[in-house]
Amino acid sequence: MINLDDLLRRGYFPRELPPPFHTSGFADAIAIAFHDLPKAFADPKATWATPHNLARAGALRRPLGIPNPIAHFNLCREVESHWKLIERSIGLSIISGVTPAPPGTAGRAVISSHLKEGFAAIRARTRSSSRFLLKTDISRFYPSVYTHAIPWALHGKSKAKLDRSLSLPGNMIDKLVRKSQGDQSVGLLIGPDTSYVISEAIMGVVDDIFMTKRPLARGFRYVDDYELCFDTRSEADQALADLQEALTEFELAINAAKTSIVELPLPIEEPWVSELRMFRFRTGTRAQATDLVAYLDRAFVFRNLQPSKPILNYAVARLRGESIQPDNWKLLENLLFQCILVEPHTITVALEMLLHYYEVMSYPMDREALTGVMNKQIVHHAPLGHGSEVAWALWSLIKFNCPVSAESAKILTIFYDSVTALLTLDARERGLVSAKALDTVGWIELMQQDELYGRYWLLVYEANIKGWLPSHKGRDHVESEERFFFLKKNGVSFYDRDRSIISEKMAKSGIEMSL
Repeated sequence: MINLDDLLRRGYFPRELPPPFHTSGFADAIAIAFHDLPKAFADPKATWATPHNLARAGALRRPLGIPNPIAHFNLCREVESHWKLIERSIGLSIISGVTPAPPGTAGRAVISSHLKEGFAAIRARTRSSSRFLLKTDISRFYPSVYTHAIPWALHGKSKAKLDRSLSLPGNMIDKLVRKSQGDQSVGLLIGPDTSYVISEAIMGVVDDIFMTKRPLARGFRYVDDYELCFDTRSEADQALADLQEALTEFELAINAAKTSIVELPLPIEEPWVSELRMFRFRTGTRAQATDLVAYLDRAFVFRNLQPSKPILNYAVARLRGESIQPDNWKLLENLLFQCILVEPHTITVALEMLLHYYEVMSYPMDREALTGVMNKQIVHHAPLGHGSEVAWALWSLIKFNCPVSAESAKILTIFYDSVTALLTLDARERGLVSAKALDTVGWIELMQQDELYGRYWLLVYEANIKGWLPSHKGRDHVESEERFFFLKKNGVSFYDRDRSIISEKMAKSGIEMSL
């Protein structure tokens, strides 16, 4: 059974944000004062999510959305209230699924059902009696979901089209999803666990329609990626047509560019995964140094051959299992900096290693080198709108007490991203960026009541309660708004300056490597 507290505490913000961003205080306030919430809380306005741009392998991007807390609270409460109904639709699929995370565990509120067996084992089992493999995915899955498909999935298309009243739970969930994205009826936000749950409810029905036509298909679906096995090519061809027909029922489409039918056998995992995982490091200082260079050189070769794969991310994560000799630390540090520069999405695993050896092993940190690398990241990526690269670079400078350059500060003030703006203001508070170099006039203009429901709600609320920016028109804009004043007076903050654990952020790395 999913519960409201889990959805708000560990299923709200995208996992990819730097450590200071969290929702524990919000979940605590709701739990303590649930019966004393302002009446207006239950009637959210149309809101916009705070956008944040995520780095992926190669040149790929993923647009994350951080929903407004008022709208998101109502959506989470509705999901909790009708979990049995949602779970029924999810359970229609025999090739996928999502389940609430076990109580007391770290990580997200919900997890893939495939984690119990693992993707390598599923592939081996489903391919063992097949000759052909169909691989495909859904084109622009989350951004293209039609929100009216939610009641179609939960109640049946005919019933949902006849009854459009809010007494039908699916219609209410549809409405609240739209309230989180400016009343738009196309798309699910990427980031919150509610989107994962809702998408699985829709896809559970799609899978059921498909498997009814193709009961002998063997394989799995993970989010929007399908791997299905068949005895003949003609069966695979027909299955592809049947799958598209099932998707069309819910206004979804197959991604032709990522669709293929190939003859088995194929490697269970990609060759670069096997080679990097099996690499053995020797224990002597010189031998280990030689092996570090050889290992990462090999990773760089693989990366250049397949730039869209998360190869360097995997390679760096694999190094967490090795004990680096003190004399080899400088070498590894330089190699990690190179990985961050050429493949920015490696920064989280690289930082986890840097923090471990700095804080736990007491190895020295080359602050000058780190300052140069992270400021280069800011200067290069901020003009391109690359939020995650800038955010993690800023957090790195904050964590290691390194300065933000004047050039970076100038660029940051014209980069309108709530996540990076809050990190920049935190750096200013700590004296890591010159107040003279930071022109916050544009951000101050956002500090008004209407913007609490706009795309910059996170900055507009958090900068107020931290005292980092004044209200634009003099009067405290948060205290003037009943719903957000409730959060403020209950001490709700979405940014903890002292929070620095990043290991939970890496929980999904192994899953992504296996796909």
